[in-house]
Amino acid sequence: MSKITENKPMQFRISKSIFLSISFLFITGTYSQNYWNVLDSPTSKDLKKLYFLDNQSGWVAGDSGLIMKTSNGGQDWILQMTNIDNNIEDIFILNEDYGWALGIQLPTKDTKQYGTVILSTSNGGVSWNNYLYPHEYFLATFFIDSLNGWIGGEYGKLMGTTDGGVSWFPANVDSTIFSGFAIRNFKFFTPQYGYAVGGHIDIAGVIWRTDDGGQFWSVQGVAPEPILDLHFVDSLSIIAVSGDLDFGSGKVTSFDGGVNWQYTYLGIFGEANAIAFRTPAEAWSPLGFTGTLMFSQDSGQTWTDLYSPDSIPIYDVTFTDSTTGYMAGDYGTILKYNPVTAVVESEAGYHLEEAVLFPNYPNPFNATTTVAYELTNRAFVSLQIFDIRGSLVASLVNCIRDIGYHRIEFNASGLSSGIYFCRLKAVSFVSRNYVSNVSKMLLIK
Repeated sequence: MSKITENKPMQFRISKSIFLSISFLFITGTYSQNYWNVLDSPTSKDLKKLYFLDNQSGWVAGDSGLIMKTSNGGQDWILQMTNIDNNIEDIFILNEDYGWALGIQLPTKDTKQYGTVILSTSNGGVSWNNYLYPHEYFLATFFIDSLNGWIGGEYGKLMGTTDGGVSWFPANVDSTIFSGFAIRNFKFFTPQYGYAVGGHIDIAGVIWRTDDGGQFWSVQGVAPEPILDLHFVDSLSIIAVSGDLDFGSGKVTSFDGGVNWQYTYLGIFGEANAIAFRTPAEAWSPLGFTGTLMFSQDSGQTWTDLYSPDSIPIYDVTFTDSTTGYMAGDYGTILKYNPVTAVVESEAGYHLEEAVLFPNYPNPFNATTTVAYELTNRAFVSLQIFDIRGSLVASLVNCIRDIGYHRIEFNASGLSSGIYFCRLKAVSFVSRNYVSNVSKMLLIK
């Protein structure tokens, strides 16, 4: 058990201005790394797509026919045998049994055969069946159930199936000047109401829309660069992201169920390959080859670009709930969302003049360290310690504290060596402001 004692007399004080400068450098220098942890990965192949059913069960796919599955939240990954060496462009998992994937087969000097290798599984990927759909490159797939689904690809080719992908039929698509652009992704809000998105670099971003289960698709050009993914806020409010190699990233939004769209250029370099919301306010979008991510805290209205861990190109992102998310990218990189550092980092910096959490001393420390904080108003204070996994290991303060400087000794003799986070929360009785700050602690035994 950790032991806690609190002393109020001031015996040391760190300059507030120095601390704020150090905090600013720390936050801006390691922002995305503290949001996302790099998981152990059994491969160095580039990963392009992932799909999770819940926070434990998910698949990731990429180069050379690679598909891997985890059943324990990314702690371990099992390689699934696809028996192909084609790059996987998309993967869709319906449930623990049924899934589909698309691999691109290019012509080589040994064979002139080309097209899309369509893979399917009915046993969770223990085995994958595949066959070549010749002379067409399909880039995206989506299934409503085990029988009914869609594939889309180059030149606006949009095909449907009613037998689980054994056979395909052409969809009935609106004939416009935008109908021949590549389809890059599918998203359905209900089995009847859904979208395909895509376009062509430097020419157009295009949206296909159906409200009758795919019997008919209308087509609109809505942006100057390809639309790569979209998110449903609700049935009427939709946000999609776009990007190309030189123009950069943008977004399009609709508030009337896709009848009208508004394009906004974001001025951020990179291709916004995917979009996922952790909460209604917080959204993430990986920018691919640039080694950066886009991050929004106001429901996608404004975006900030951040470096990904080690500036690795990241291509896909998903959240299964507000505390669990995953990203995938080059060199076999798989990232998992870190809820504790994400929360405290995003909250840090607000109203620092009302409540300041000073760095613990000593740090690194062996068994005991002193944590200090200062209040400019009487406030209800919560001071807690979390481990690197986000588990609460100690509650140091949970009561009303008066104006002034406070310090408390934290005894971690019952804890193992590693990184810990100290989080200060305070609610001022004067301004009613909510304040949250964080510091990193290193325990070495």
